[in-house]
This record gives sequence, C-alpha cells and structure tokens, in this order.
Amino acid sequence: MHLSVTSDFVDSHDDPVPYLHEIRQAGFTRVHFCHEWDSDFLYPADRIAAIRNEMIDLGMSADIVHASEGRQIGWGLDDPTARSSGIDLVKNRIDLAVELGADTIVLHARAHHSEARQKESMDALLPYAESAGVTIALENLPEDGFGRVFALLDEFESDALGFCLDTGHAALNTAHGFDDFADAERRSDRLAALHLHDNDGASDQHRLPFTGVVDWNRIAGTIAASPFAGCLTLEVMLRSESYADHASFLAAAREAGRKLDEMVAASTGGR
Repeated sequence: MHLSVTSDFVDSHDDPVPYLHEIRQAGFTRVHFCHEWDSDFLYPADRIAAIRNEMIDLGMSADIVHASEGRQIGWGLDDPTARSSGIDLVKNRIDLAVELGADTIVLHARAHHSEARQKESMDALLPYAESAGVTIALENLPEDGFGRVFALLDEFESDALGFCLDTGHAALNTAHGFDDFADAERRSDRLAALHLHDNDGASDQHRLPFTGVVDWNRIAGTIAASPFAGCLTLEVMLRSESYADHASFLAAAREAGRKLDEMVAASTGGR
C-alpha cells in the first residue's frame, strides 16, 4: 500500500510548501494535506493553484485532505448563517482535494453540534462531494467514538460518505467505554481513510506507530480484512518525538509506515 504523511507534522497554520519539500525529500510521494484543518480559513483559488503546481513540480499528490469543521462557523451549528458558512468551508476543502489529486476529505462530526443540523448540512454536502468524485470520511473523536459517525452513515447510504479510523483516538476511547477498533471492523465496508498514530493511552500525542499502546497487529488485520485500498496515512507530529531534525523524524515515520505495510501484507487477505 502507498504511504502518506501529514503536511502539518510541525505546524498546522504556517506555509505548507517548505514541509512539502521536506516530505518529498524523505521519499514520500503522497501527503495528507492537513494545513488549516481546524480554522475558518477559506483557501482562495490562486492559493490552491499555487500549492497544486508546487506539488506537481515535486511529483506529489494528496491522498486525503483534512476538512475544517470551523471555529466561529461550522457545518453542524444551529445558527443558520454560521452553518451556511460552515458548509461553504467544507465545500472549499472538497475543491482543494480535487485540485491536489485527493479523492477523500476527513471531517469531524462533533457531539456538541446539533445532530439534526448535521443531517441537514450533509444533505447539501453529499451532492457536491458526489459531483466532485470525493468521499467525505467522518472521523472517530476522543470521548465520542463512532456513535455520531455511524448514525450519519445509517442516514445516508451514499458512496460519497464513509468513515476514517483514527488509531490514536481509538486508543484513548477505551478509557471511556468505547471499542472503536471493534466498531471499525464491524463497519469496515465503509472505511474510507486512516489516521495512523500512537500515544500512551492518556493524551492525544500523535506519536509514530509502534511507540505507544496501540495494537498494531490488530490494526494490520483490520485493514487487510477490509475492502479499503487507500493509503496508510501517518498523522504524526514532531512535537511528541525526540529527533535531531525534521529529516530524522520523517525517515523514522517512513520506516514505521513500511513496517506496518509489511504487517498488512502478511495478514489474512493482505495486499
């Protein structure tokens, strides 16, 4: 399987281009474009074009784009103006995904947002995603699991709606009585994206795989047994690791991804 690493392995809100160069130098040709994943920032067309052209020159493409739920605006809010702007924000990330070569965006469905409003917004978003050829993957979140995610999947049977398994969040959720891994296995037919990272079971650290409590043998088996054929996406952050420089961190990330890829291939049904 292809490997991908997140563009914001250092910072989510500065210029992504220098990081794209470092990621390419580390041997990755795919990137999880995660910059501005949690802001109200709308990428203008000229900025999208500049990033797209830079990636083409580097021989890179995105595997997934992390959409923003927004801060002051949001696709699940009750206020109609804020929600309308939040829908436009998600559409902006769909446009970004298309230009960067990605076929999937990851989106948060927050528990404190209105479930009814989320359904109304999804009615508006899914036709847009379908026409763009992009899948919206809803992510399991800390202290929430897949409950809200699967409720929306049950509501909408569109091929343009699936889920993202975040392994670090799943590890944290065991303390809250959720078994995200079992839930992901049960609904693996709609697995659309992966956020692969590790932690100590107490906080969301986005560490490299094999450095914390996540059961990677189980993850490899889940991926291998599913119809998922996308990238092994490493959503890892340098902040939680001790490396001499960015290049050392990215080299270690690539090695961790290679090891997991071998485990998936060795599992029953592995590719």
